Amino acid sequence: MLSFSTWIGTLSPSAQRAVKGELTKWMNWFSHSERTAAPYEAESVTAYVSNLNADGASIASVCRALWAIKASLRHLGSLDQECELVIARIQAESERMRGSVSKNFPSRPRATWSDISTVLKAANPDDPFEARLIAPILLIQDTLARLDEIFGLRINGEWHKLAVTRSALHQLSDGSGRITLNRTTHGDNGLGLYVAPLTMQWIGYSNRGRLGNDGPLFVTRRNTPFQSESWKQSLEKFCEKRSLPDIVRLASSLRSGMVGRLVEAGATPDEVRELGGWTTMESVTRHLRKKRESDSILNVIVSSCRE
Repeated sequence: MLSFSTWIGTLSPSAQRAVKGELTKWMNWFSHSERTAAPYEAESVTAYVSNLNADGASIASVCRALWAIKASLRHLGSLDQECELVIARIQAESERMRGSVSKNFPSRPRATWSDISTVLKAANPDDPFEARLIAPILLIQDTLARLDEIFGLRINGEWHKLAVTRSALHQLSDGSGRITLNRTTHGDNGLGLYVAPLTMQWIGYSNRGRLGNDGPLFVTRRNTPFQSESWKQSLEKFCEKRSLPDIVRLASSLRSGMVGRLVEAGATPDEVRELGGWTTMESVTRHLRKKRESDSILNVIVSSCRE
C-alpha cells in the first residue's frame, strides 16, 4: 500500500486539486459540525453525505467526494471496515438512483473478445517481443489482474511493487497453468489463479530464448522489466502500424469486459469479487457500470452490499 504522500504524487495535477478540494470541504464541515465521532468513522461520513444532499449536491458530486475520502483514508491507513462498507453502500445506492454513468465520468468502450482476437491474429508468435505485447492481454482476461500486479509499480525510480516473476507461473499437464500474483487484498489463497492454455501458449512464445526460470515474466527487447506504460506504448505502436483496434485505449476495460462475461455466464457477485481480488462489492459494481449492464444486475450487486 502506497503512503498518502506517494499516492497523491502519482495523480495528475487536476486530480490532486480535486482530491485536496474535496478533503478541504470535508474537514471544514467537520470542524463546524461539533460531532463527537472522528471524521473518518462511519457515523461522520454518513452525516457528511446527508449534509451534501441537504445542500442540493448532485449525485456525481457526492460520488466524487466519497471517492476522495475513501482513497485518502485508505492510503493514510485509517479506513476501517465499517466505514468502507458504509461508503460502498452509499455509492451503490447513488448509482442505482442515477441509473446511468455520469457525464462527468464518461465510460470507455470495453474491449471485446473480437477486438482481442483481431490483435491476436496479427501478432507473429515467432517474434518473442510481439508475443510479450499479446500475452499480458490474455493474462488479464484470465485472472482479472491489474496492470501493477503483472508489471509491478515503479515511481521515481523506486519499485513499490515488483513485477510478477516467471517462477510464479506453473504449467499443468493439460496445457493450462496457475499463477500467483502479488495481491494485498483477496486473491488466490495461495493456490494460484487459473491461466488458460491459449494464454500459456503465448507466454511460452514471449519467453522463447530466455534461460532459467527467474526474473520478470515479461521483459523489453533490452531484457529489462516491462513496465505498464512502456507496454501500453509499445502495444499502441503495434496496433497503429497495422490499423488494428485501439486495444490500448480499451486496456483499462479488459477487467470490465471479463466481469460482465462472468456475470452473464452465471457467476455470483461474490465469486467475481473473489477472483478479481477486491475487498468490497463496490469495485464489481464499478466495472459492471462501465459495461452499462442493465439495472437488474446492478440491483443484485446493491443487494449483495447490504447483506
